[in-house]
Amino acid sequence: MNHIFTQIKGRSIPAVGCFVLLLVLIFGVVLVPGCQQETEAPPTLHADMTKGFFCAADITFGEMKMTADIRRRGPGLCQITFTSPQLLNGMDFSFSGEDVTLSYHGLSYQFGEDALPAQSVASSISSALDLLANTSAWNITALSGDLLLTGETELGEFYLTVNDKSGAVIALEVPRIHLKAEFSEFTFLE
Repeated sequence: MNHIFTQIKGRSIPAVGCFVLLLVLIFGVVLVPGCQQETEAPPTLHADMTKGFFCAADITFGEMKMTADIRRRGPGLCQITFTSPQLLNGMDFSFSGEDVTLSYHGLSYQFGEDALPAQSVASSISSALDLLANTSAWNITALSGDLLLTGETELGEFYLTVNDKSGAVIALEVPRIHLKAEFSEFTFLE
């Protein structure tokens, strides 16, 4: 009658089985953690968005198209000067904390920011750009080479696209009021 434990090269199957089980456990402990996918760090905006900047903007507000030069000197300090259409050429909005100065063809009027219609192009752009300096005010998602910042203003959700490397603001969208802006000539101010 055969022996219950068959011999393989002088060793019984239970001894070989234990050895194989030990190898599987060792490889499982050593190799499997190395195969696990590492979690990616969440994307971050590398540029210092508290600094001032200048940019040109091509703006669409509903059916209206316009262009403007934007100079943001720091948090709460933004100047938006419209360059087209001809009717708006030279109209300047200067935001300074809670105050806004509207200048047009040599005339100026200063008023509180709350007096400006919330859905105005200038206040919408200024509010969204001001939130760039407040990293807790938005969520960030990586796009191919760019970052999408999503946040909220009193007008609802906004989307800002920013270049990952340079920090240049590329585009803004505020869907609720049908506002879109594409930015060019972006330069940080010293």
